[in-house]
Amino acid sequence: MTDRELLALGYDIIYLISCAIKDEIPEKEKVNNMSFADIYSLSAKHTVTALIGYPLCKCDFLSQDEKVPFSNAVDIAKLRAVTVGAERESILSFMRENGIWYLLMKGLVIRDLYPKSYLREMTDNDILYNSDFYGKVKQFMLSKGYKSDTVTAGTSVDEYEAEPYFYFELHKRFFMADEDLYNSYYADMSKFLVKTDSDFEYKLSDEDFYVYMVLHSFKHYKSGGIGIRFLIDCYLYNEKKKSLDRSYIDEQLKILQIYDFEKEFSRLAKSLFENEKLSKDDEEKFLCYLKSDTFGTQSQRLKKSIEKISGNDNFGDEEKKKYIKNRLFPDLEWFRGNVPFCYNHRWAIPFYDIYRLFSRGIKNRKKIKKEVKEIKKLGRD
Repeated sequence: MTDRELLALGYDIIYLISCAIKDEIPEKEKVNNMSFADIYSLSAKHTVTALIGYPLCKCDFLSQDEKVPFSNAVDIAKLRAVTVGAERESILSFMRENGIWYLLMKGLVIRDLYPKSYLREMTDNDILYNSDFYGKVKQFMLSKGYKSDTVTAGTSVDEYEAEPYFYFELHKRFFMADEDLYNSYYADMSKFLVKTDSDFEYKLSDEDFYVYMVLHSFKHYKSGGIGIRFLIDCYLYNEKKKSLDRSYIDEQLKILQIYDFEKEFSRLAKSLFENEKLSKDDEEKFLCYLKSDTFGTQSQRLKKSIEKISGNDNFGDEEKKKYIKNRLFPDLEWFRGNVPFCYNHRWAIPFYDIYRLFSRGIKNRKKIKKEVKEIKKLGRD
């Protein structure tokens, strides 16, 4: 697909998302010329298929064959929201019963801005919690059948996974330990926590949530790219939260060095969903979002990582080898963010390296082969 074809497809998707947001039925003359197979494929990469399916299923001028893939996506999103919601509530009930404060993060908050909360499809559930109770929470999660290879007292986030599609990220802090600027900003978490009506549940103020949302978007943007769902989140938040204290937000964005990013990001989102004509430069930016899937593509992430290690974007085989070596034997900064125990007790690093090579190497051998293949391809395109 050429860039021009991808851009046209992107505009079709934005139109359908706009219909969903406004709870409008798409116009027949606009929908008739759309390629539903291409729309389904691209929307799946950006995790917005249910959102697009929501208005399409209301089109009585479409055939059942045209509707079925999208109606299935809506039904699956609805089912997952119910089952995952029940599972999440059992975890939060445990926290409340044991006096553990918690705060819902990211998509768990943003989803309420969508026409129906289940239309904001999510792969994980992010919850910040009182890490003083780390041991008790870990014991509870394991007793429920959850598995994790990375949960330790020192990690910034505990990742738990269980069948059929339960994935919870329980955060001890807002960001990884090696992200100095962000951790310095959020060092005193208590000043950001706002009490809710529910016992032991906290939230962020609307302004602080927006700052955190933009910062989270920026992190993904810098590390490998972000897709159009981030633009939807940004647009909906600004539309639904009309009374935000912009002077406070701008001040925080400048402290976190993401002021310019937010201005460009929110302006593009507004232009797209309010059907404003994009400049040539904005079309190029939109095209980058379309090519990035929800959280960027593997090739984009690899390119960014190799560029970071090599110090330039014109890398060759030597830089690729250096990256592979770093993946096999991570540097100290990686340990600071991912395995603080080894960072603080460096004698343990060689032992952890051996454990990691064998345990992760066997378990993730297919992913490793795919990553090596992508690395070889870089620079040929």
